[in-house]
Amino acid sequence: MRFRPVLLPAVFLLLAPVARASGESGKHPSLWTRALQIVHLAPRGEGLSHGEKKKPVRAMNLALDMDLGLQPIKLSETRQLKVTMSLANRSRKFVHLEFPTTQRFDLIIRDAAGKAVAQWSEDQSFSNEPAYVTVNPGERVEYHASISTRELSAGREYVVEGFFPQFNDLRIEKTIRPEK
Repeated sequence: MRFRPVLLPAVFLLLAPVARASGESGKHPSLWTRALQIVHLAPRGEGLSHGEKKKPVRAMNLALDMDLGLQPIKLSETRQLKVTMSLANRSRKFVHLEFPTTQRFDLIIRDAAGKAVAQWSEDQSFSNEPAYVTVNPGERVEYHASISTRELSAGREYVVEGFFPQFNDLRIEKTIRPEK
């Protein structure tokens, strides 16, 4: 009965060479290496090196929505289309989004042929200041913008595309048909 307290450390000491060998093969430490790090028997730093960054989550568990305001759009009354893009975190973990500039999103209105008629970022200025946006579990981030309707024609279909330039998976499209 007295050998039980000694049994657990002995098992860790016997498995230490196995844990060190398996931890060096991949970028992430094995379960045994993590257990040994807790009791300070394995060296720290196995897994991700200090120079490597974790890649941001692209569209995993993120819900992107776009609200185009009042519909139908009457061109005689509307000079700007008000757009609200919201990005909601549906997971139980917070999500980091890394942006290399101050631009977070962009909007493009395309005609039936796919030609860009208007783009929101054309008359905006952005600086080269990298930043992170963190979306907590169950929360959302909203971005508001107005895009010109001057080039639109009544009765034609257009596609409003909202997207995050750094994240290809975060795209949404909605079709509009302006009236006179």
